[in-house]
Amino acid sequence: MTALPAVVLGAGKSGTQLAQALHSHPFVDLQAIVGGCSGSAADLGRHLGVAAFSESDSGWHMPVGGIVAVASPHDRHVPQVLAGLTAGSDVLVDKPVANNGLGFDHIAAMSAATGRRVSCGMVQRCSPDMLDCREHLRERRDQIHAVAVSQFLRRDPAYYAGWKGDPRVAGGGVLLNQAIHAVDLALHLTGVTPVTARAVLRRARPIRVEDHVHATVETEQGVLSLTATTCAAVEESQVIRVFLPTETVVIVGSETPRWRRVTSSSVEDAIAELAAAPVPFGPGHAAWVDDAVQAWLSRTPSRYACELEHVRASHEVVYAMYESAALDGAAVPVGTRASSRRPDPSDAS
Repeated sequence: MTALPAVVLGAGKSGTQLAQALHSHPFVDLQAIVGGCSGSAADLGRHLGVAAFSESDSGWHMPVGGIVAVASPHDRHVPQVLAGLTAGSDVLVDKPVANNGLGFDHIAAMSAATGRRVSCGMVQRCSPDMLDCREHLRERRDQIHAVAVSQFLRRDPAYYAGWKGDPRVAGGGVLLNQAIHAVDLALHLTGVTPVTARAVLRRARPIRVEDHVHATVETEQGVLSLTATTCAAVEESQVIRVFLPTETVVIVGSETPRWRRVTSSSVEDAIAELAAAPVPFGPGHAAWVDDAVQAWLSRTPSRYACELEHVRASHEVVYAMYESAALDGAAVPVGTRASSRRPDPSDAS
């Protein structure tokens, strides 16, 4: 089998993980790493023995019939994904697919027009344990009356010194950059159907993007609540609680989430036990890349369902939360298009 030519756009943390996964894949020929002007692409290229370029260099090109992996600043996702699709390649894109719903729709339309696929790096889905959890919860979807998502992440002020602290580039703070993973996992596992969203965003530090979000999503089955925070002094944790009539399912951790069925009297004990032995870094990007490549080669559905149509719900919910925040927490139907009211996260108070 001829290896698929591939390029990686971006050489930060996610770009490095994507490059390593593609470089080691037996059916992929990683041909170039393309980065900004920081020198990180050159360093990564030397480490992997792969040619490295800046985006403005003329020595690289989008592969035809290959793979384009996008792990650049968020505002570059839409044009780079579209360029990859136009060249005739399938695309791996780090989350978010786009900073707003119009960009997401533009990518979906181009994917349909070209017949090429786009897979989004919702890597928390990508483990056999989450497949088992999803099967258990999907069988009981109509019994789910509430889902509670909490995420607390340590981020020093220096984290926001670059593009991740620029609302024009990042598109948002803790909600779009981190909590989208937890929201996506909760929706993916449960299959609940979001209807409307309400959200309040807050900025507790002298940064330009939100570092606190409190939100509720009305679903056809009940309600989903979200609390997410980043600050410099916090113990990192991510917990999803799914409430059913006779049990609560808890999903603990972010790099490699694990789950357990418990009774109401032992929920906190189960959370503490799972959190006490965290998996610091799981298969994540490697599992996602392998799943997508295998699906593209065989032209069959992927195992972890990271394609556009399967990550749309989580993106739509996040977009609706931002619009709600711009409307002082008013309820916003999920899936509407009102980009003119999309808030500037630097206005979060």
